[in-house]
Amino acid sequence: MDIEKFEKSYSYNIRHNYGKEGKRANYAPQSCMKIINGSVGPGEFHGCPFRHSDTVSLKRTLEKNNINSIAAQEILDLAKKGHYQLACSAYFQRKHNVDSVTINHPNVYFDESQMILVNKCIKKEFKNESENKTFIAKDQKQENMWDDDMEIDFSAIES
Repeated sequence: MDIEKFEKSYSYNIRHNYGKEGKRANYAPQSCMKIINGSVGPGEFHGCPFRHSDTVSLKRTLEKNNINSIAAQEILDLAKKGHYQLACSAYFQRKHNVDSVTINHPNVYFDESQMILVNKCIKKEFKNESENKTFIAKDQKQENMWDDDMEIDFSAIES
């Protein structure tokens, strides 16, 4: 698509949806139920992947996202039975290696995921910081030890 067509067809709608044009409304995001019950046409890439993907595509996606075959089958079974939010929650739990998280809104998925990832980063940062402090302490100890052991008489050196 060229830039001119994009500007004419889509740009205003995007700015409007984000409150930059028109009545500048702050629209609430869609809930899982609204997304699940919505229709997705051919060639469209929105919607709930557990509801709107065929079994083969969903299985391929789960494998690509490193979900083991037993967990993938459990998620696929939930999706086949129409328990899309449970399938999403099971996926989240396997993907993030946590227990008992219930996903009932895309923002909840995002928020929970961010909390887990931020905690992992903080733990990693803390671990690296601890290792660096230990390394620095060893260096300082060696430096101090070096200073203590060096007994050089600088008065004998001529300028």
